[in-house]
Amino acid sequence: MKNRDAPSRLPRQVKLFGWVSLLNDFASEMIYPLLPAFVTGVLGGGAQALGALDGAAEFAAAFVKLGAGRLADRARLRGPMIVLGYFIAVVVRPVIAVTGAAWQVIGLRVVDRLGKGLRTPPRDALIADVTPAELRGRAFGLQRGMDHAGAVLGPILAWWLLASGSANVRTVIGASIAPGVVVLVLANRRQVHPTQCRPLPPSTALCRPLFSRSHSSISSACPTP
Repeated sequence: MKNRDAPSRLPRQVKLFGWVSLLNDFASEMIYPLLPAFVTGVLGGGAQALGALDGAAEFAAAFVKLGAGRLADRARLRGPMIVLGYFIAVVVRPVIAVTGAAWQVIGLRVVDRLGKGLRTPPRDALIADVTPAELRGRAFGLQRGMDHAGAVLGPILAWWLLASGSANVRTVIGASIAPGVVVLVLANRRQVHPTQCRPLPPSTALCRPLFSRSHSSISSACPTP
């Protein structure tokens, strides 16, 4: 039977992060499909540079997520971590447009992925906290769906700009700062106070026997006046 008291609308913060994910991936995917051609054709890098480009970047992101996940358990740190993670990406990505060597692109790509590793665990934890249990699947589905939508729209715009002759590769990379600025504005509007976070309740099936045994032990240890 359907529970009429169950919430039917996603929290505002979830929708906000959906748009943040869409715009951030829009900006990101304007650039990264172009990087192999940029590194080899413009900067003269080889196969080793291309391998290091993604290998080092994804390793950095995975490594940072280990520490960021632990910090994300502290509710008061989640907001600053999310904003800092997006700030790093927004600032670093356009700088790739003015690089003159493959190793510079690799370094900036690594820094960008450090930002991703920093923001992802607290963002997911915050979405889970502000969303009722009945809507968590829908919340993460919205966030991932909008994320992938941005990943499709970004390369389409980059292709159109290049195919129409409106911009060269460096100009397209530099233009990623425009959606990036909007990302920062939206990320800073995600006002969630730690008291809004709803930790998952422990299982009553597990807690009841423990409480009963503890209560019995305390009662036997404390004499009745």
